[in-house]
Amino acid sequence: MTDEMYFYGSGWQKFMHTIIWSVFDQRRCKCRLLFSLVLMAACFQSAIGAALRTQSFELKKGWNAIYLDVDPVIRAPGVVFAGVPVDIVASYEGTVFFRQYVADPNADLFKSLGWGTWYAPSREDSFLSELGAVYGKKSYLVHATEGATLSVDGTVSCTPRLWRADSYNLAGFSLSTQAPPTFATFFGGSSAHKNASIYRLNGGVWQKIIDTSNVAMKSGEAFWIYTDGPSSYQGPLEVTAGVGGSVVLRDGRVEDLILKNCTDFPINPSLEHVVPSGEFPLSIVVDVVGGVWTGIKQVPAALGNASWVVDLPALEADAGFKIPLALQSDKMVEAEVNSLLCIKSDLGTEIWVPLTGLREDLK
Repeated sequence: MTDEMYFYGSGWQKFMHTIIWSVFDQRRCKCRLLFSLVLMAACFQSAIGAALRTQSFELKKGWNAIYLDVDPVIRAPGVVFAGVPVDIVASYEGTVFFRQYVADPNADLFKSLGWGTWYAPSREDSFLSELGAVYGKKSYLVHATEGATLSVDGTVSCTPRLWRADSYNLAGFSLSTQAPPTFATFFGGSSAHKNASIYRLNGGVWQKIIDTSNVAMKSGEAFWIYTDGPSSYQGPLEVTAGVGGSVVLRDGRVEDLILKNCTDFPINPSLEHVVPSGEFPLSIVVDVVGGVWTGIKQVPAALGNASWVVDLPALEADAGFKIPLALQSDKMVEAEVNSLLCIKSDLGTEIWVPLTGLREDLK
């Protein structure tokens, strides 16, 4: 929703702040405190060295519907929302058998099955909190006592969205903040969504969007959308990357990045490589046929060791690209490097993929 930053997860100050917060917030139960500290230490350790993205939201006083794309370094709600005037956070934790849609956040959250809620320690009802962790790739209803900016540091992944069939889904996406697509443009390639009812939170009330062709989406905003039948739709530009939504590169190993146009018109994609620190010698592998070689020879085309942006050829309707990625390990000076790859389109879509480069002989 606002500016974004990228860096490496090595902030011991944030970790110590987390411990201090836990001592005061979890004082009701020593066992719960010990468990929280162990869990936070494990989460912090897993994020060390990873390239992080900062996702920011402009919260309004009252209820806000946000989509968190990043997975927080520390997932405890009291840490994620520390220093921000937020007193209630809710997330749907139920299964397909429970009703997900709520008409009024002020009332329905407390009687709807499947919803987990966190209350700030300052509230008298904080002992009723059931939401123990905040995860990425999820939507949340957030109540702020006054307007504020919420910034969340976390890792990214390119894992597919799961839709609940024949149900309203609280969904959201990372999009361009300057020129996001309209709802009709974004969902035009999905038979399960292109004629769906969509509701946006406005002034604490869910309002139906009447003309989806003239209303723009917002990056990081969550909204209710009905899914008519099963769906695996990921957006106008679908991206498949690595295993578990991340790409790990080693010398001599090529990983394919797959892009597919899910619309009925051409899309112009681009790649943005974000290197927060150090160097990441990334290259694209080109198949060379003929000439002095017999058969096919794979030749890496270097793209540089720092951050860069590359415009790709137009991707025709229902067509796809396979982009082989490789690591130029001979140019590495560290055993491990990390970066982010953002795949953008001229429709205003953005998909983030984490990259890791490993050189075993430097360990």
